[in-house]
Amino acid sequence: MVLGKHSGRHALAAQLAEMNCKVDEDQLEKLHERLTQVADSKAYISESEVADLATETLQAGCRSDGSSSESAKRKGRCCVGR
Repeated sequence: MVLGKHSGRHALAAQLAEMNCKVDEDQLEKLHERLTQVADSKAYISESEVADLATETLQAGCRSDGSSSESAKRKGRCCVGR
């Protein structure tokens, strides 16, 4: 799925779900705001960039290799698919 500055929260939530990255409504809002800011300067946002934004914005415990920390596993926040 390709995300860009006109992508809505539902598209972002679907992308995150595909990546097994669980967020609540407040986190989704923060991430959507950040995605919109980044997408203003790009044509589209790749899946790996979404994972990076999720890690940066939410500090969800995702590692660069796509594995998760123990705390991220306990919270169910594991961004994969990178």
